[in-house]
Amino acid sequence: MTFEPKSLEKNTEFKSLLKGTKDGVLIVNKNLRVIELNPAFLEITDLTREQVIGKSGFVLAKKFGSVQSLGALLNNLKRMFLGQNVAEYEIPYKNKTLSISSGLNFNSNLYYVTIRDISETRKSQTALKDSENLYRTLFNSSKDAIMTIDVETMRFSSGNMAILKMFGLNNLNDFLNKNPWEISPKKQKDGSDSKEKALKNIDIALKEGFTQFEWEHIRDNGEVFPVVVTLSNIITEDKTIIQAIVRDLSKEKLHEKAIYESEEKYKFLAKSTFEGILVHKDGVIIDANESFYKMLGYNANESVGKLISNYIPYEQDKKLVYSKIKQKQVNPYTITIKKKDGTFFLAEIEAKDVRHNGEKVRIAAVRDVTEKHELQKTLEVSEEIYRTVFENTGTATCIINNEGVITLANTKFSVLSGLPLIEIINKKNGLILCILKIQK
Repeated sequence: MTFEPKSLEKNTEFKSLLKGTKDGVLIVNKNLRVIELNPAFLEITDLTREQVIGKSGFVLAKKFGSVQSLGALLNNLKRMFLGQNVAEYEIPYKNKTLSISSGLNFNSNLYYVTIRDISETRKSQTALKDSENLYRTLFNSSKDAIMTIDVETMRFSSGNMAILKMFGLNNLNDFLNKNPWEISPKKQKDGSDSKEKALKNIDIALKEGFTQFEWEHIRDNGEVFPVVVTLSNIITEDKTIIQAIVRDLSKEKLHEKAIYESEEKYKFLAKSTFEGILVHKDGVIIDANESFYKMLGYNANESVGKLISNYIPYEQDKKLVYSKIKQKQVNPYTITIKKKDGTFFLAEIEAKDVRHNGEKVRIAAVRDVTEKHELQKTLEVSEEIYRTVFENTGTATCIINNEGVITLANTKFSVLSGLPLIEIINKKNGLILCILKIQK
């Protein structure tokens, strides 16, 4: 029985099937002319029924991509005539990608051409491939060790090259097929059993999808080192795996330890020194030692967060302090500071900019120099009185040190000796004769 267009019209089951399929279908007779098609074909190709019915398959092949589609059509026709399997091929059409397959019904001598729009499938496949390539690049280039754990065996099933450097290995095979607790000390830092704790964390990742925690691993040379581990639950088509990202914290821990030790040294020195130590940022007190609080009569709660200008009574001293801060000067200077009890003292300040807890601050040494200043004033007054008496005595007088050098002489001595004071001071034994002559 041969199917021609009229017989196709009477075959209601076939027409229903043809109309319902989402793939585009062409029926071509032995003369390679289209005798029927379905609505999906017109929708996929954006052609009209009049543009297709009665047209030669070769003409249509040219519409669908020229040489490639025409060559594929001829090749498939040849294979169909020989009774061989027909290859499925893809062609670009407008902004789409079409998959074309065909077959021959030997009883009716009709050819069936099926067209499917696979554009979205190809986009998804391309996106998936790009994503896989990106993941593979990140996987291999990451400085963090990345590995997967087979949930059934609890052993590592894959890993990147960062594992070799982190664990001091030469071959990745030395790492794979091991359990996480086999590359860890028996006990973790908190005293818990490594195997029990590892299984517990993996269980959390399986139930919640994600977990992160600090851990200790062992390098191949036996060195225990700290890490932070991130576990993620990944569900594939056939199984569930755990991905682990391990970051070495050795350098961070050493840095933290160095900072802690440095801060402890600073606290010890600040606490033990007799000088007041003050740390401020833009004139706001951040910290100070006990000597500073004792010096002013305040405590930490009363001082931290306050402006240093609150303790400086005189406006000219405030201007001096803030000019030093602005100019970042480190040379010492003296100002007056007011205590809590209302009394004053003279303070020598020596300050410089430093970094403290990650920010730029100014640290100042504060010394109470009131007594020293008073003593200096007393000494200056005493020297002035002594010089007045020495100069106004009616006797020519000079002072000679142990080496016979004249260190001081009065005007009377200069007049009687006939020498200016500038030639007398610091002269040696030669002037002693003059003294003897003057005395005679």
